[in-house]
Amino acid sequence: MNMRKSGGLAIEIHKNITKYLTYIESDLVLWFKIDKHLVKTDSDILFSVTLVTPECSDYADNDPFLSIQVELNEYLRTYNHVCLLATSILEQKKLTII
Repeated sequence: MNMRKSGGLAIEIHKNITKYLTYIESDLVLWFKIDKHLVKTDSDILFSVTLVTPECSDYADNDPFLSIQVELNEYLRTYNHVCLLATSILEQKKLTII
């Protein structure tokens, strides 16, 4: 199973466990849940994989952290176990030292 988001954000899952994973649609975050039977917990585990992009990107969000928080707050009503994974792309600019 290969899930891709934001043009460059992806996770790859071994085919033996794909039956335990469910992809959850979102505009900003790649959400998926792992079935409790695979991880032997009392409830499913929700994962988010997020790429906070530079402001000039086609995928930029005016306030990405607020958007993520809104989605997370919604899911916390349903899921007891949540794992947030995030990264960011920083633009490199030339600095002139005087």
